[in-house]
Amino acid sequence: MCYGKEMEGFRPSQGGSYNWNADPGQRWMLSAAKSGIPAEVFKAEALSNSPPHCMTISGCSSDNGGTNLKSDYYDDFADYLTEVVLHFRDSYGMNLVEHCAKIPEN
Repeated sequence: MCYGKEMEGFRPSQGGSYNWNADPGQRWMLSAAKSGIPAEVFKAEALSNSPPHCMTISGCSSDNGGTNLKSDYYDDFADYLTEVVLHFRDSYGMNLVEHCAKIPEN
């Protein structure tokens, strides 16, 4: 198994069911931050460094030195990201903001 393939996602296989219990550490951190910061100040942003491994050329969620998303998965990846953001909005009451950090590679 390649490094990064075991990265937990919310839908471990293409066409599979979403597992909203995945990545408990990150979900806990997000909930803890939300509960500890006043609502009028709290902002959370959604950022994906890689598509799920089942959508990548290399079969890994880690970097392969270039574009790793299979060309026929652009719409599927957009749908995946949309579902994740909507889930956090509907289930956690979070309106995730667009990733807008000023990073040169973005």
